[in-house]
Amino acid sequence: MKKIIIIVVAILVVAGGAAYFFLFMPKPEPPPITFPPGDYFVTNVKDSNRLLKTTVVLVLDGDKAYKRLPARLEENVSEVRDTIIFILRELSEEEIRASGVEENLRARICAALNYSLATEGIKNVLFSDFVMQ
Repeated sequence: MKKIIIIVVAILVVAGGAAYFFLFMPKPEPPPITFPPGDYFVTNVKDSNRLLKTTVVLVLDGDKAYKRLPARLEENVSEVRDTIIFILRELSEEEIRASGVEENLRARICAALNYSLATEGIKNVLFSDFVMQ
């Protein structure tokens, strides 16, 4: 009788551990997807004869709810590039030289693209280079 009780308790402990593992353990977040909207950007600096050159990569949410987002971005790459160029052209020399300009641009570009494409799947913007000449 003791052996049966020990076996039943052992089975319940193993089953409980397996249930906890499969039901309550946090699932890993899907890896983000990156999307380069073409080559680099070169724009005029507002009220200046200087140019701004930067390369941008969009970081997309890897969740399967946004699995069509890379295809939508590819279909609308002209709109994506236009939105980014419009934001970059509004920068003055002082704004470009200010500390934290990249963080400000990240937020502005994400918000503008998410709004224009009616999505929330664009999570971040990465700059490969950021040069004023």
